[in-house]
Amino acid sequence: MKKYNVIVVFNKDLTKTLMCKRTKEPYKNMYNLVGGKIEKENDGLSEAYRELYEETNISKSDVTLEYFMNIEYVVFNKILEVYYGILNKEVNLIEEVNKLEWVSINDNFFDMKKYAGEGNIGHIIEEIKISMKENRKLLKEVLKEIRHDMTDEEVLNLLAVKAFDPFPFILLNLVLSCVAAIQAHLIMMSQNRQEEKDRRRAENDYKVNLKTEIMIEDLYDKVNAILAKQSALERQARGDLKEESETAE
Repeated sequence: MKKYNVIVVFNKDLTKTLMCKRTKEPYKNMYNLVGGKIEKENDGLSEAYRELYEETNISKSDVTLEYFMNIEYVVFNKILEVYYGILNKEVNLIEEVNKLEWVSINDNFFDMKKYAGEGNIGHIIEEIKISMKENRKLLKEVLKEIRHDMTDEEVLNLLAVKAFDPFPFILLNLVLSCVAAIQAHLIMMSQNRQEEKDRRRAENDYKVNLKTEIMIEDLYDKVNAILAKQSALERQARGDLKEESETAE
């Protein structure tokens, strides 16, 4: 099946969502979500970030996208992957082809004269709003029940019972992303320290090897000097013996 993605982006205050006004058919002059075709060799999340940046100038540092759901069109042999995210700062939007506009989240996204997708945009946004609302509600309930005298195990058990982050575990993915971002810096620092240790060890090995080489060359010169002196003494001894034999004759 062919795969496509759509990305729902909310502003920082969660009062507006980003739409593009199509300039071509289908749905010419109608509002649609940002998105495009997913290349086979890439994963869905990477493609979502790529499409978002190309069409809006919103980068990975501006928003954290979360996978939300799939919509499968069996008749048309395609799958639509839905992602959403909330901007963490104001972004200067740059339009690629379609005009970009911020639309109130209270607008009627089921208006098929104004919005593309035969009502799918309304369905997607309403599902995301319901999910976010339920997560906030359950989180407030959990926070109310947590007492200062509770142990870590009791808090974890309470979180497990409440299950405020159901599938597809959006909040959990966010937490794991934050942990990964923190760990990345620690791992890089550790690697830098290890590289410094390796560099110093290599320098020490070089100095030891150089000193050893100098000592060996010095010993080699001394041995050569001793051998040369020994050869000279042997020649002198042979000369003395020859003179004595000639005198005796």
